[in-house]
Amino acid sequence: MINFDEKDYLLFLDESGTPEYTRLRRLQKASNSSSFIADKENPNFFTSCGVLISHKQFKENVIAKVKQFKKDKYNNETITFHLSDMISGAGEFPIYRNNIELFTRHMEEFVSEVKDVQFFLFPVTIHKVIMLNRYNEFSKPAHPYKYAVQITAERIANEPFQNSINLKVIRVWGESRTEKKDNDLKNFFVDLLTKDINHLKEQFPQPIWQKSIDNIRKIEWHIHFIPKKPEGTEKVFEKIPAEIGKDIVIGNQIADLMASTIRICNESDIDKLEANYKKIEALSPLIDLARNRNLIDKSYFTLIGKFCA
Repeated sequence: MINFDEKDYLLFLDESGTPEYTRLRRLQKASNSSSFIADKENPNFFTSCGVLISHKQFKENVIAKVKQFKKDKYNNETITFHLSDMISGAGEFPIYRNNIELFTRHMEEFVSEVKDVQFFLFPVTIHKVIMLNRYNEFSKPAHPYKYAVQITAERIANEPFQNSINLKVIRVWGESRTEKKDNDLKNFFVDLLTKDINHLKEQFPQPIWQKSIDNIRKIEWHIHFIPKKPEGTEKVFEKIPAEIGKDIVIGNQIADLMASTIRICNESDIDKLEANYKKIEALSPLIDLARNRNLIDKSYFTLIGKFCA
């Protein structure tokens, strides 16, 4: 059994876009280009979003509000929020098919339900084309997923913020990918929490400083994964106190809404993807929520280019 404490914080991580460079490398090779070019058919951005909320707030406010919202709108309190399905009217959301206005109205109501809950967003967006063009010739570019996790940990552990909410323990909840990838991420955290600075400078994708390491290590981190397939979830859920149980996935679903919204905004602003333009107005309630809860700035994204400049 996982021993939750009222003072613990939960960090729900989700992602939008693919964290791999494979498609872009293939596209460059096929075009005989000397540089990497944007893929007009697929996302060129990878966005990770962390939703940080206290265990107490999640248990007492978020679970009940979201389940009631799902019951009222979809007559199903266990339906899975997945933005790509919702905005396209696919999967469990046929009510939004050819009715994007209804989706927007529902998201306005959803944002109204959660606006008084204290939670924080930590989004990181990585422009994969920029990464490849800047670093591919000289060194292997950072893996977007690990890079995003490192930046997220540094930002959360920022001393003023850490002290402002008395942050001591964080339980990270991510969606399981493969056993190898899950173990890689766990080992990545272990290195971050235990290795000396010289080792980290060799292993980590972004320059990392002793002060950042010290701040991160003031926090007690626990890493958990929720399997995608239903048959694998019971072993995880049975370890979670009954007061939360299966409802732990609600946090990851909120992270999905935020990560996908931020990636779509990025691609519309930077890559000018016409396919995303019509989605922006529909996403306006979620965009406003992302802006208001993003501690880094009031825009909807923080591009990797800013860190590499």
